[in-house]
Amino acid sequence: AGDGANLSHVMRKHLPRPATAFLRRVCELAEGAGVRVFVAGGFVRDLVLRRENEDIDLVVEGDGLAFADLLARALGGGVRHHHQFGTAVVTLPPLHLLMSSSSSSSSSSSSSSSSATLRGARTEAAAAAAEVEEGEPAKIDVCSARMEYYPQPASLPLVSLSSIKMDLYRRDFTINAMAIQLSPSAHFGVLCDFFQGQRDMASRSIRVLHSLSFVDDPSRVMRAVRFSARYSYSIEKQTLKFLKDAVTDGHFLALSGARKYHEIKCISGESAEVACTALEQAHSLGLLKQMSEHLHWNEAMGRMLCATASLLSWCEPEPSPHPSGTSAPTVASSGRGKGAGPVWWSGPGTLADNTSPLPLDRAALLLFLLVHPLSEAAVLDVFESFMLPSSHARRCVGQIQLMRSLFALGHTVAADGRRVLRLSEVERMLREGEAAAETVGLVLAHPRASRSLKADVTRLVLMRHPVLSLSGHHLASAGIPKGPIMRVIKDAVLGAVVDGEVAHTTEAQMAHAALVFRAMSDEERARHMQPPAKAKLQQKKAKKKKRPAGRGRSACGGACA
Repeated sequence: AGDGANLSHVMRKHLPRPATAFLRRVCELAEGAGVRVFVAGGFVRDLVLRRENEDIDLVVEGDGLAFADLLARALGGGVRHHHQFGTAVVTLPPLHLLMSSSSSSSSSSSSSSSSATLRGARTEAAAAAAEVEEGEPAKIDVCSARMEYYPQPASLPLVSLSSIKMDLYRRDFTINAMAIQLSPSAHFGVLCDFFQGQRDMASRSIRVLHSLSFVDDPSRVMRAVRFSARYSYSIEKQTLKFLKDAVTDGHFLALSGARKYHEIKCISGESAEVACTALEQAHSLGLLKQMSEHLHWNEAMGRMLCATASLLSWCEPEPSPHPSGTSAPTVASSGRGKGAGPVWWSGPGTLADNTSPLPLDRAALLLFLLVHPLSEAAVLDVFESFMLPSSHARRCVGQIQLMRSLFALGHTVAADGRRVLRLSEVERMLREGEAAAETVGLVLAHPRASRSLKADVTRLVLMRHPVLSLSGHHLASAGIPKGPIMRVIKDAVLGAVVDGEVAHTTEAQMAHAALVFRAMSDEERARHMQPPAKAKLQQKKAKKKKRPAGRGRSACGGACA
């Protein structure tokens, strides 16, 4: 089948032992069920390139859903079926634990014809268990070998059962259209390369398998750009013509906003340099404009993206945990209110219990970078075109306004040229603006941010001590009445501590709190001692009394003459 080369030795040498042992176990189960099973796609591509990739996709010549059920039962996992496409996702325990337990239980049921294979699997599994102590649950994609028919461009396909060759033919590029046979055991490790994927790897080319590839699935346009950037491959001449034709004919426009945003998220998962190259090429091909008329890419944005490389190296693809145990919100998440999570910035020392200096969400950071130069209306339009909630768009607009305010504040200087920005002012703006981690990250990378602003933000982010040690009990013992006034005084003490005017000890902070309280006028105390809702109601009544007779409210909420 295909190329016919056997890659068993490559698998033993370059795959983690648990992965090799797992594939041997799949071989055993497939032989027992009488089906041929293959591992295919990106896993094979990266194995040939000697790159790490543990995303295992299994293709079954026959009933893939039945084999997924068998795999889950045999290995103690769960399974989720997608009957429309003949696919399933099997969730298993971490592979090293899975194989260390299954290797011992499989010995009684093994046949004499596969005893050597199973002995090898048990040996590899035992070594893997000794090598690794813990790991993430494994998710294995299982599908029936199938043909796909697209009733119209950019639609979801109709599928029918087929052979491994036709299954590979439906894929996007030749480098992704290779498989390794797992069963029967006599053919374990045989490479199936019907469409010269290895040849295209040798020539460093991205090539489609047929002329209608981009018409059937226009998302492959962005995928071609991304793979070209990731592997430093060129898009083959005829493939580039097909790609440009698909863009010119508007097929990419037919994709849903959700599928377009998925491609942005995929780019965000690459390194900063690869993402920058991919976006530059996407811009030159007109793809960003077809995602949204407002999107563009330029050298300055590329420099900002690359400047965040050190920040991105601290990140996971998903938001890192907030110190309180909740997830860190992003610029694309809603603000405070019902159902909203806490903002990431809760004050200096936020990171005291966090091992990652900045809990960034890569996709949110890239989206923020793309939209931050835009007007409010344009940002709302971009989010709508990506089918993202309007509450997320409003949150993003607020973060853009916060960032611009920080830029303006950072350039404030006195008449004699001395800087008048206080560290506490920066902290207050971050806190009151409910700053997302992506906002802080982009401020640190943005050319409009002054050096002093970047220094202040860095200093605040990296504070490793609890800045404020005051509690309500401390304030009450100092004679300060309970109520909103406590928050006002704590904010004043926090500002003084951040600016270095008050020590970090509880005693010093209590003394400063008492000083702030004594300095307040009776009117200030009365105003801050009232519950916020009551205070607002009294202010509204006072304004009504002052309003001249004969004046009313306009539709815009202001006084009309």
